[in-house]
This record gives sequence, C-alpha cells and structure tokens, in this order.
Amino acid sequence: MIFSKALFLSAMVTIGECEFPTYPYSEPDPVPAPEKYYWPYFRHDGTTDKAVTQKWCTVTLESDRIKVTMLPDIGGKVWGAVDKLTGREFIYFNHAVKFRDIATCGPWCSGGIEFNFGVLGHSPTTAAPVTWKTRRNSDGSVSYFCGNTEKICGTVWQVEVRLKDGEDFFTTRTQWFNASELEEPYYQWMTAAYSARGNPELEFPGFNWIGHGGEAHPWPYDKKGRNLSVYAENAFGGAKSYHIVGGDERFFGIWWPETGFGSYHESDHGEKYGRKIFMWAHSRAGGIWEDLLTDTDGQYIELQSGRVFNQPEGGTWKTPFKHPTFTPGRTDVFVERWGVMRDRSRIEKYKKAENQIERPVVSPPDFDWNSVYAQSIEAEQYLRALKNIRKARETVLKVLKRDPNYHHALELAAEIAYRRGEWSKARGYAARALSINAYSPKGNYIDALSAVKLGEDATALERFGLAAYSMEYRSAAQAAMAEISFRRGDMAEARRLAAMSLEANRLNINAARLQIEIVRRTGDSAQADALVAEFERIWPVIGWKKAEAPVAAKTGWRAKYERALQFVAVGCDSEADALLEECGEVEDAVFRLYRARRRSGELRLADLEAARRIGDGWRVGIALAEYHLAADDLETAETVLEDYIKRFPRCNPLEILYAETLQRLGKNRECIEFLKGVKILPSEFGRNAIKFWQEAWKALGDGKMAETYPENLGAGKPFPDEDE
Repeated sequence: MIFSKALFLSAMVTIGECEFPTYPYSEPDPVPAPEKYYWPYFRHDGTTDKAVTQKWCTVTLESDRIKVTMLPDIGGKVWGAVDKLTGREFIYFNHAVKFRDIATCGPWCSGGIEFNFGVLGHSPTTAAPVTWKTRRNSDGSVSYFCGNTEKICGTVWQVEVRLKDGEDFFTTRTQWFNASELEEPYYQWMTAAYSARGNPELEFPGFNWIGHGGEAHPWPYDKKGRNLSVYAENAFGGAKSYHIVGGDERFFGIWWPETGFGSYHESDHGEKYGRKIFMWAHSRAGGIWEDLLTDTDGQYIELQSGRVFNQPEGGTWKTPFKHPTFTPGRTDVFVERWGVMRDRSRIEKYKKAENQIERPVVSPPDFDWNSVYAQSIEAEQYLRALKNIRKARETVLKVLKRDPNYHHALELAAEIAYRRGEWSKARGYAARALSINAYSPKGNYIDALSAVKLGEDATALERFGLAAYSMEYRSAAQAAMAEISFRRGDMAEARRLAAMSLEANRLNINAARLQIEIVRRTGDSAQADALVAEFERIWPVIGWKKAEAPVAAKTGWRAKYERALQFVAVGCDSEADALLEECGEVEDAVFRLYRARRRSGELRLADLEAARRIGDGWRVGIALAEYHLAADDLETAETVLEDYIKRFPRCNPLEILYAETLQRLGKNRECIEFLKGVKILPSEFGRNAIKFWQEAWKALGDGKMAETYPENLGAGKPFPDEDE
C-alpha cells in the first residue's frame, strides 16, 4: 500500500509500506538499572522464533541509477540499496525482520546501514522509531532526514540521506551535537551490511588491524600467511573485528569477483578514520547467526565507518587508541558516500603508493603506566568509555593522594564531583586547579557550572567568560551565560550572548532554542517564527516549537525513589539506600524488585515476596531463584523455578537458570534431559545454556558428549582451539 508518492524534477521519494516476516521482541524489563552503562534505557530481554507478518513504514529514494530504502521505525536505518542498472544489491537488503539480543538494549536486526551514537555497540534506538522527514532540494536531489536524542550522553544526532540523478552513489550527511553541559563519550559508527556470498574481497588499504583493546596486528596478511582481506581465508577462530589503520583512510570497499561488481564507502580527509570489518565465525558458532538473523538472504559482513580508529574497550587506554571526548556545545558534521563499483579502478586509485599512510600503533615500551599522568588518564578513560563514575572517582582520588596538585586530576575530580551533585566539592577542586592556572578552560567551566548550582551567578559569569576564551568551550560557555542573563531578566544581554554562542557554533541547538525564547519573550513573535523556520531548515527533525509547560514534580515515595536512582547512577550508594528505606512498604512490584536488588538477607526476601504478591511475573521468579541460589539453598531455587516454568513456558531466562540449578544440584541426567527439550535463542552476550550441557556431561564422565554443541541451546560448534 502506497501512502504518497512525489515525482520531482529528477529523483523521487516514495513513502509507503512493506510487509516483512517479523520476529518481534518483548516489552522492556521495567526494573531500572541505573548502575549499568545503558541507563536511563531499559533492556528488552525476550525474542522469539515465531514470525508474524507485519507492515513497516518505508521511505524510498530513487534516481535513474539507484534505489535506497529506509525504515524509520527501525532506528531510521537504510534498509538496503539496489543498483538499478544491474539489479544487484550493493547494500544488503534483508527480507525478514529478525530481532535478536545483540544491541545495547537488546533487540537488533541485520541489514542496511545502521546509525550508531552513544557509548557502545548498537545504539539503544537501533530497533526503535525515530523522527523523520523528506525534502526536495533545489538541485533536483531528494533527501530523507532522521534523528533522535540519545539519553545516555544527551547528544542529538541527525542523518540526511541524499540521492541525485546521474550519480552511482548516495550520501549521508551527519550532524551530531553534544547538548549535555559536560564532556561526554565520543562514539559514532555507521554499520553497513554486505552479502558474504561469492567469497568477496574486502578492499581496505592499510598496514595494520587493531582490536577493540587497541592491540596491533599485520594487515592484510597475518603471521601464518593468510590473506585476511579475502573472506574465505578467515575460516579459523571466532568472530572477527578488524579495525584497519594506515593506508588511505578515505576509502573502503567490497568486491565480488564472481560477478565483477562491488560497493564502496568514501569520505574526504578528516571526516572518518575508523574502518572496521566484522564477520561472524566461519564455524557453526557463527553460522547459526545466518539462520537467526535472516530467512533467505544468506550470511552478511559488516563494513563500518567511525569517527575514530577503533571501537575502544577494556585496556585500549594503554595503547595509542584511547577513548576520545565530546566537549559540550560542539557539533560535528561529516559527509559519506556509499556507491557502486562496476570495475576495480577506484580500488586501484586508493592503493597507489602516494596515498599510503603509516601510523604508530604501539605505545613506547618504556612508558610508565604507573605514573600520575597515566593514572590520571586511566581515570578519565573510565568516564569516556562507559561513564563509569565509580571507577573514575576511585582512580582520580588515588592520583591526588600521590600528587595533590596534579592539574589534570584536579579538573577531572571537579567534573566527577559535579556529576555527583557535590557542588561545593567541585568548586574546591576547581579552585585548586585555577590557583595553578587561572586561565584553565575546563577548570573555569566546571567552577562556573558549580557556582550556578549554588546560586552564585556573578562568579559563574566571570568563570564562563574565561572558559569562552577557548574554542573548545566557547559556544557552551556563552550559551550558559545567556541563560543566566535570561533568568535574571536582562534580555538585551541574553540576546547578545546567545548570538555570540551561535556565532561560535551555528549548529548549537541549546543556544538556538534560547535565542528563539528570548526573542519571543521580548514580544517579537514574527522574528521568533522566522528563527524557528531557519533552524527547522538546518535541523528538520528536531523540535523547535514553544516548549510545553513542565510536568509537575513527583512527590512522596516516587520522588524519593527517582532521586535514589539518580544517586545510584553517579555512585552515591549510601544516599540512595537511605532514600529507598525511607519509602517504606510500597505497594508497587517494580519498586520492590528494584529495592530487593540493593538489600540482603531477610529484607531482600521480604521485598521479593511482596513483589510476587503485588505483581507476579517471570522476572519475579528469576529474582526469587537467584536469592536462594546466592544463599546456597539450591532445593528451594529448584522448586521456585519449576513453578514459574510451568506458569511461564518457553521463557529462556527461566530455562537457563533452571538448567544451571539442576547442574549445581548434581542432577546432571535431569539437566541433560531438560535441555534436550528446550530452544534457547542465543545472545551475542553469551546468554545461552551450552555451558550447563557440557558441565553435566563432564560430571557424568562422558568427555565426548561434553564437547558437543546442540544448536537448540544457543551456540554452534566453534573451530578447535588450536586454530585460534
């Protein structure tokens, strides 16, 4: 069914629907997890192997040469792209929507090009609807815009997909703004899928590949002489994540030699440095994911482009490839081209010697990783990786114990104290930093933010003004000064400062919204409307209308509960627990389940029993069983799980925990028989039952069966260890 179709001077856009067999996902776990990196999002922890036919809204851009399809309700992603001259897909088009537990918040499906912003992996919005619009451009091209505000860091992203007649490519133009008042993690990747059929060649000019931990290896030939850029030569070990460095960073591509056809990604110097290849293991450990993620389209490969060299994890901070930072008030803009290759000329161009670039990939062997500098960087990396405030605070306090005047650590301690709501402490650390360097941009900026919280506007204005000397903080600092002036009723000064903030960064959404409100407050509604129209042109999927009245603040136990969650998120555990105890015996199952996680002994059990009485469900059964398992009361855990499995059949988390309980009880034969009758849908995070199957067989003395991998338990057989 087609809703609307607009034929433009050249290219056209079609808004309609497409039916796909769809494997849906569950409602989210309602119990919050403020200590987790994905907070304030919730995890969806249930998928299914039963398909339903579902209609999905589609937006299709079509030129004389290319057709590109987007699905706004699945992260806004490009769903696939076809070369009309040959009829071949140059971006993998999945003809099934199979949600599986792979993303930050759970559900994810393969295919197309996915837009990732946040702190890790596939973004929280990857399976969720986003705001979108289409537009005809003066040059005859057509555009699709989509965007969202990701809540982990408070950054705003918008991607424009543009297509024009006569071109064998489409472009994506990304605008990414840090709307937070603080520095945030810097994580952005475009994840594109390509068919693995036909033994493709992965064309990535470079000399090394690095892993998530920053460790360096040779590219494209490994130490055993295998050409890793040829898909078939990766038939060893587990799944592969190659981040290619060196070579010409402007290009990567894939070539299918059997058809003489290829697809490429291209950007200009300074736009995208990350070039990653991901492929599932060629063993059944990876092969099962073909069946899990598509019905008919076969295995795929991900070729990804990022703003930085790798997707950093773990010990990467001890390599050259650290977690970068996204300063407040900053907007990054970058353009990428995704196109068709009908011959190898573009590949050969980027492989020319004059385009090859070497890069240091190993830190100096004599660098002192125990120095105050290194420990200070380590503390900062905890914040820039997954916003781990607890570990960052613990580490920076160790640095300051060694050197109370280490400037970088003082600024970082001020930031951490501010995040924890300790305004006076933040000012104390900032004052010490400023006594060492009066013009420190970050020291002045954090001191100003803290002064605002303490009602010291005059101090805040002075400090923000000094922070604005630095381009790094200029736009954010001037917008903050405008906000103070606006609040104090000085409209002329507020208007001047908002304009200065926008002069420093025309794409500063915070300053733009403030400027609109200032103009509206002065009674100039016509100019306010003109400003709205101007900013809607720049950010078409961001809301610019007058803000609605604020929602009334919650009171009573709910206010204390939500405040406690905020405390947990920033590592203030004792304050959080005190508030939770003040709430009393609340008749709310979610609250009781959450508080139970933070209690122990009889108090924990009392909350769990209350949750069962108020609002029973399979998650209550999991929590009760885990309580008894932690107390080594395995028999009671078994009884609880048997009850819940009867009442909530085919619930994978219950089934996995029941298998574990049987195995721990020594009921190995019962464990094996139970596992033969279940079907576990696997998770990339390893939530499957194969471990308990193997441990049960080991306990029975059958080593041969202990090495089997029944695929109904969520894991395929890997290659032998010696092939790693």
